[in-house]
Amino acid sequence: MIRQRYWGSEEGLSRWFRHQESQLPSRSNGKAFSIIDVDFVIHAYKLCEDGVGTREIQAIMKVEFKSRNGEPTPGQLDTLWKDNLGHKTDYYDCAGLKVRNFGWFVLSVNGTCPDDSDVMRWGNIVGTKSACIEWVPINKDRLFEILRFDVDPRTLKRRWYRRHHKTEVRYEISECELGFPVALAVKHSS
Repeated sequence: MIRQRYWGSEEGLSRWFRHQESQLPSRSNGKAFSIIDVDFVIHAYKLCEDGVGTREIQAIMKVEFKSRNGEPTPGQLDTLWKDNLGHKTDYYDCAGLKVRNFGWFVLSVNGTCPDDSDVMRWGNIVGTKSACIEWVPINKDRLFEILRFDVDPRTLKRRWYRRHHKTEVRYEISECELGFPVALAVKHSS
């Protein structure tokens, strides 16, 4: 179920789970359980400006942290990947606000934290038939850009929040049947 911990300390519930193999078996005929802790959920509130105007967007991602060049175990990766697949849409409406859920990512460092590491990797969990991680080497500045959602955590490209189908209202002057000029509102979509 939960492999033995080699580094650091654990909280009471994690310790309790590790001793429940008889009730929550990790290997069994017909059923097995994989229990992982959630390292970090990052929720940002951003005011984004584009050609149409300013709007508030909220962004959420979950980060599994691995020190000493660690990587998720196969069972852990499978669970994170399946949770990512469960998000049917990137955006959802929450009380009139747009919220974008980017899903799970992995941050792996060669030390114990970014400050004592000279090697850092950002992992995007992908795959359609099985899980895999696309690793990208990053530095601390890039990590801050990712954590602030200055870049898309999946692609590391800027301006992920731009509207792809902007609508703009333009007014055109037209002549009515009686010969008077009138302003008509015309919507244009890009």
